[in-house]
Amino acid sequence: MSSRGTNRRVGKAVGSVLYVLAARAGRPGGALAAAPARPPPRPRRGPAAGAPAAAGAGQEGVHRAPAGRGERAAKVVRPQTDDAPPWATVQGQLTKPAWASYPSDMVLRLEPQGAGDAEGYTVLMHPGKVFFRFDRVPYGNWRLELMAAGFRHDPQLITVTPQDPHRHLLVALQPDRVIRGRVSTADGSPAAGALVTATRVAEPGRAVLPLTAESDERGEFAITGARPGPYQVYLGPSRSPIGPPVQISFAPEAREAWVELSLPPTGAAVVTVQVAASGAAVAGVRLTATRVSPGLPGHVAAAASGQDGRCRFAHLPVGEYAFQSVSSRHRSGTVRATVLEGGQAEVVLAVTVR
Repeated sequence: MSSRGTNRRVGKAVGSVLYVLAARAGRPGGALAAAPARPPPRPRRGPAAGAPAAAGAGQEGVHRAPAGRGERAAKVVRPQTDDAPPWATVQGQLTKPAWASYPSDMVLRLEPQGAGDAEGYTVLMHPGKVFFRFDRVPYGNWRLELMAAGFRHDPQLITVTPQDPHRHLLVALQPDRVIRGRVSTADGSPAAGALVTATRVAEPGRAVLPLTAESDERGEFAITGARPGPYQVYLGPSRSPIGPPVQISFAPEAREAWVELSLPPTGAAVVTVQVAASGAAVAGVRLTATRVSPGLPGHVAAAASGQDGRCRFAHLPVGEYAFQSVSSRHRSGTVRATVLEGGQAEVVLAVTVR
């Protein structure tokens, strides 16, 4: 048998097989259906080939904890840097007493102190905006001041450094209510240099810091920082008043009160502090004057010696006094003198070096 005949028979047999397969597949006419494509495999979790490594894989300073079954992946903790920013941030809040109200218009200024090219900052504040923030503040010394009607202007001096680039401040509003008045002697003359104290009348057991001022050459004084409510105003220090107090009361809408005070019979004393061995004047020594007269109420006043070693007590109730020195560099000394009405006692207090 020739090879040509053999090939013809093999071709017919193959054609028959293909026809049967096509019929079974529902494809009459002998066309063989193509096999459906196999679905692509599901991608594995993790980085694909050629993709950059995920955060935490081979990156220094970044840590990721492996998540267990049913647990969320741990949050990436980014490394901290010790490099401070090239400038600071100054932010904070305005505060006020509970009984006070914020004024409608306030101006907060941050001004540079000293040499340099830094510019100042200004921000407008109002009752609905009591928080502030100054960004990109150069390091150095600054002056922060709040200007508001009816409140004192008390500037704050601050220093911003790379060690503390984020400053948080509280700016307190201090009411500017004023107690004004005049101090006169028994004959109606103005009394200069008289200490005036105003103490707010509070609930029993509650401590209140007194407000003080000193009368000028016209006998007039001004005490700032008062708040609504009753006050007792008197001459002398809070623990040793001179004469009876005068009571006043501030209404919430009031801004100023006036008080007339009469000075009882008083005298003055001048104490000169010297080194016992050399007679050199001693400055900065604190002196107390205590009335020790029998039958008279006690009175205590305090002052400090000036550069010439002299200390003057302007208004002391008449009587005998003990003047005592207090100094960290010298031993305490005591000297006595009598203060007469309208007079001035002068004594020398000798101290020794420790």
